[in-house]
Amino acid sequence: MYVSAFLKFKSYNIAIRYIADIFSIKNNVLSVSDDNYYISAKINKNKYYLSESEIVNRKTYGEIKQIFFNKKPLNVKKNNDKIRKLIIKPKLNIDAKLAIIDSDIIIFGSGTLNSSLLPTLMTKNINGIINKSNAFKVIVTNILKDNDILSYDTNKLIDKIKATIDNKNNKNCIDLIIINKPKNKLNNYLCLKNKDLIKYKEVLIYDNFEDAKMNHNGNKLFNKIIQEYNNKKKQ
Repeated sequence: MYVSAFLKFKSYNIAIRYIADIFSIKNNVLSVSDDNYYISAKINKNKYYLSESEIVNRKTYGEIKQIFFNKKPLNVKKNNDKIRKLIIKPKLNIDAKLAIIDSDIIIFGSGTLNSSLLPTLMTKNINGIINKSNAFKVIVTNILKDNDILSYDTNKLIDKIKATIDNKNNKNCIDLIIINKPKNKLNNYLCLKNKDLIKYKEVLIYDNFEDAKMNHNGNKLFNKIIQEYNNKKKQ
């Protein structure tokens, strides 16, 4: 249904609103771009993931070096120079731009880093709009390791997100970082490697935010974000 609506309207956001009206959905969901590109990932000099499915499902024990978009499926037989010339950035649409500017709170994460969050932040001009927004900006770290970040600890995840959001004029764009404190020592937890977090200038919350299914406890997370947002407004 969604694909049919997109093909009819040629706009993701109009398609979303069309379906929302049919099912009387009140919440508003926005796509940051109406461009429809192929996503790929570079693992090393000779290895690439050619689709979002591979990025999400393949177990990556090293680090994904680069995420990029192409108008056509990537041909890995091309050399690196030719691949670089094919890389393109999606254009930020006006709906998403206005929503970011008008937001009170912007939350980054949690989610699949290399197929969701970072590709969204690669949208053309989106970082500049985020930095200009007066919104209260929050990073929520993952509870568990996804397949694309099996070699990560929490510190590395935070650094990766901040490096993508911050710019040279605003190196501390984020106001709050929420880090889950694991209940136990299971190997699939995303854990702090270095608990000396003094290098971060943001407000840090290190607490357990898990529910019984090892997902974020939505109510506890929401209440903590609102509490810190209100504290910031009082300053």
